[in-house]
Amino acid sequence: MRVAILALEGSVLSAISGLTDIFWITNKAVAGSPAYAARFPQAPFETVIVSADGAPVWDAEGRLIHIDSSFKAAGKIDVVIAPGMLLGQDLLTCSPLINTPRC
Repeated sequence: MRVAILALEGSVLSAISGLTDIFWITNKAVAGSPAYAARFPQAPFETVIVSADGAPVWDAEGRLIHIDSSFKAAGKIDVVIAPGMLLGQDLLTCSPLINTPRC
């Protein structure tokens, strides 16, 4: 199953990385169990972090989030997850796009 994790300006980096970790750990648990590994010869989950244009985005603390793909280039996706975000100029530490005070 291909899982797209949506990253927008103001996303919370720990929410994104936490989701990728959960799917990665699940894949490891499946591979480590003979009963499940036989049912899933390949990792059951593939995550891709996506943004609108495929470019990195600023998180709520002013750090860049690495992006794997744009929406369009991501290909077939089975599930899209929109993790936690802080939206609004008063909540963002640094965002060059909306000219927050700390930039």
